[in-house]
Amino acid sequence: MYYIDLADTEVHLGIDSIRSIVLHWPAIKKERLRPHIFAKMSRLQFLEIDDLYHHNSVEPFDILGDNTCWPKWQKARIADILVEGLHFLATELRFLCWYHYPLESLPENFSAEKLVILRLPHSRMEKLWLGVKNLVNLKELDLSKSKKLKGLPDLSKAINLELLILRSCSMLTSVHPSIFSLPKLEKLDLERCESLTILASCSNLHGLSYLNLDFCENLMKFSLISDNMKELRLRCSKIKALPLSFGHQRKLEFLHLEESGIERLPSLKNLTQLLHLDVSFCDKLQTIAELPPFLENLNLQYCTLLQTIPKLPSSLKTLNTEACTSLETLPELPTSIEILNVESCSSLGTIPELPPCLQTLNVQCCHLLRTIPKLPTCLKTLHTKNCTSLQNLPQLPPFLETLNATYCKSLKGVLFPTAKDEKLKENMKKLLFWNCSNLDKHSLVAIRLNMKINMMKFVANHISAPDHSHVEDYSDYEYNYHSYQAVYAYPGSNFPEWLEYKTTEDYIIIDVPSSMSSSLVGFIFCFVLGEFQHTDIIRRVEFKITVSDGGGKDEGERESVRMYMDYWDDTIESDNICVMYDQRCSHFLLSRSRRLTSFKIQVTMEARISFDETFYVVLQKVLKGFGVSPISFDKLRSSNYKFR
Repeated sequence: MYYIDLADTEVHLGIDSIRSIVLHWPAIKKERLRPHIFAKMSRLQFLEIDDLYHHNSVEPFDILGDNTCWPKWQKARIADILVEGLHFLATELRFLCWYHYPLESLPENFSAEKLVILRLPHSRMEKLWLGVKNLVNLKELDLSKSKKLKGLPDLSKAINLELLILRSCSMLTSVHPSIFSLPKLEKLDLERCESLTILASCSNLHGLSYLNLDFCENLMKFSLISDNMKELRLRCSKIKALPLSFGHQRKLEFLHLEESGIERLPSLKNLTQLLHLDVSFCDKLQTIAELPPFLENLNLQYCTLLQTIPKLPSSLKTLNTEACTSLETLPELPTSIEILNVESCSSLGTIPELPPCLQTLNVQCCHLLRTIPKLPTCLKTLHTKNCTSLQNLPQLPPFLETLNATYCKSLKGVLFPTAKDEKLKENMKKLLFWNCSNLDKHSLVAIRLNMKINMMKFVANHISAPDHSHVEDYSDYEYNYHSYQAVYAYPGSNFPEWLEYKTTEDYIIIDVPSSMSSSLVGFIFCFVLGEFQHTDIIRRVEFKITVSDGGGKDEGERESVRMYMDYWDDTIESDNICVMYDQRCSHFLLSRSRRLTSFKIQVTMEARISFDETFYVVLQKVLKGFGVSPISFDKLRSSNYKFR
């Protein structure tokens, strides 16, 4: 294998013995690549000319990757490459990969008879070549991101072609009819071919299993048949209807029609292999005739004109109807469903009986919803945020981990498990009743009791380091902080009675006797938050915990850590209590308590409005007080909770 810098064009390249060459574009050199550079290499079999991002790579690249863009200064040099043409006489060539091929086409005398793989991504070609070439050995053709490519030649002799990649060929208006007769073509990728308006053929492409037409924004007509099609992608196309012959795609497993112009779906009952159907954001879709019998995932998000859903198959596991604003009822739910999302279905007034396998239920912003049916035992996540008409929650199941009932303004009652064996199963990590000002006293007492039980459980279960290789610095905390926390929030202004330290100031002094420091396992925080109004949505609230020496006037070294909490609203309507255990913060405080018998904790509160920019709003006046409770082994034992 020869590795040659193109700047050195005087090297003896016309040697008959050369079989393989990998060339790298020079970083700064201005010399032109000379036309005769490959003229005498009659035995050349492998030629790879890569860009600056593929140095030292002799393996086939990720042909679907996007990381192949040149710097602007390098692109300016391409115009100087091979301006006099190219003489190419290699007749043994099997593999040709040339990033940013600079000419309008391959030379007329280009020999492709033995070629197996041809990759010319990011080329300046307008056409591949003229006429018909013998491509009997060609298996892969990649012309992706060739922005000037206007058409393809006759490929009828490429009888062994398996993979054809034309994605982001933005000037390609059609594909040559010969493609539809290729017996072994398995994958055809036309994503972002924005000038393509029609893709139709009466031929049966027996071998085609994958067809990608995503973001072909001007595609108006589609009609292809393949007995072996497994995945079809038509996202952001303008097709209004699937062809009548579509039922012949009996091996289809994945159908993607997101954001397309589809107005109706024909009966899909014959598609017995279809597992995943996605028609999300199809705002013109009005009817679905019949669903496939073994469908597992159905995504109808933002199908705003859809009024009814046909009978659901017994195999369905996920149903997403978020923001189907015209949907008034749901069909009977099969027992197999594990995830149900009806968020923002503003016309939906009732929910049918919930299946026993359901693990996640999202009914957020269903403003007409007054009741929720009995919750299945295995439910883990329940979102009822902004269900403004909801008055009562059914008894919460024992395995529930997350409940977000923020802004359920009419909510009065919530029932927790009462049986002793069910209480032992409880594992609640997040329970949010922000701005639920109508909760009755019985429910508030139950929330506080449940909070104490499950906070202690969470502490006990997180004494040892979590199962992360990077736990020492919590390097994933910025985006994964939820996994390190237990959070409870409910209306009120009184601290829990079991909280050891509490204050209405912004600081507090914690005393840790030396005899106790070794038995500490964590710290639970409580914050009292007052009314707040902002013009923007608060993405996240951040509590900055600063620790210093609590003795004397000189506080010594100050160290701090932040705790994050999602909020996603612009208002706190009245006083609310927020109780948190944060594993990173606890580990931070534990390490300080080992060397300080008394230390000062100061809390400041900020709101992050945007994640893209560091933009905070100081909310110190909103923080009316806070409290801290150090948790020791003894407290856990006395509470009779197991820990590991």
